[in-house]
Amino acid sequence: MFYNNTGHSTSGNKAGDGAIVAPDPSKANHKKCFEASHTTAYKNVEGGVSAMFKAHKSQFRRNTVIDNKFGLVNNPVPVDGVYSEHVATIVENTIYGNSMSPDCPEDGGFCWRLDKKGLIVGAPDTTGK
Repeated sequence: MFYNNTGHSTSGNKAGDGAIVAPDPSKANHKKCFEASHTTAYKNVEGGVSAMFKAHKSQFRRNTVIDNKFGLVNNPVPVDGVYSEHVATIVENTIYGNSMSPDCPEDGGFCWRLDKKGLIVGAPDTTGK
C-alpha cells in the first residue's frame, strides 16, 4: 500500500525520517509480515526508510537510500514477547553512505554534517534471525 515514494531533506523535532513504514492494523496478516518497498530517501537527518513495529517478519525490498543518518532501519518488535522468533530481511536494496552531493553546499542553503550508517537491523538484539 505504501510504495514508489520519495522522502528527502527532512529534519525537525521528533522528525527527520524519509519514510516510516508501518503495518496496517486493520489487516491481521500484517502482524505476521509487512514490507517496505520501492521507496527512495536521501539527505534525511534520521532514517531513510524505517520500520520498528510489531511483526513476526518485516522485509525491506528494492529501496534506495542516499546520504541519510541511518539508511535502512529494519527493527521488527517481537509479537509474542522479547525472546520470540522474528525475522528482518533486506532484499535488493541500494545503499549509498556518501554521495557526491555535498552535505554543506557552497551556497549555504543547508548544512547537515552527519555520521552516516547505511543499515540498522535490530532483530538479532532479542534472538531474532
